[in-house]
Amino acid sequence: MVQSVLERIPSADVKVYVVWEPIRPWDLEGAAKKSQALVSDKRSTHFWARGLSLAERFQKPIGLRTEPAWDVYLLYSSGVAWLDASPPAPSDFMHQLSGRLPDDKLLDGERLIRQVTGLVTHARETTTRPAPDTLRTRSSG
Repeated sequence: MVQSVLERIPSADVKVYVVWEPIRPWDLEGAAKKSQALVSDKRSTHFWARGLSLAERFQKPIGLRTEPAWDVYLLYSSGVAWLDASPPAPSDFMHQLSGRLPDDKLLDGERLIRQVTGLVTHARETTTRPAPDTLRTRSSG
């Protein structure tokens, strides 16, 4: 699904980080490498996490209490930085963990496209709009 969503969002401003983790016993690095073909978009970068520490760090930001964050799609606005051990809360997210996170956040491709497109549009609008001081300077001289 992620690949088909990316095909419908042509913006070069979109960056995708796919993290493969050993959630289930058969989730091995070799299998993760083969699965990279599922998201082959040139804007994607794949990572293999040897343990669950990253998945566990994302529990709190999305409201998971009893298991690591996996099968989740985290959306971040442009300019968000991870500054300490705790990851920043995503601007929004979707998941495939029915019953463990809110149903209104279940993965929906069309909604994901709208959300990503909205974040890209917002980032472009805020970076191309002159700051208020710039407007005053231009109008005074």
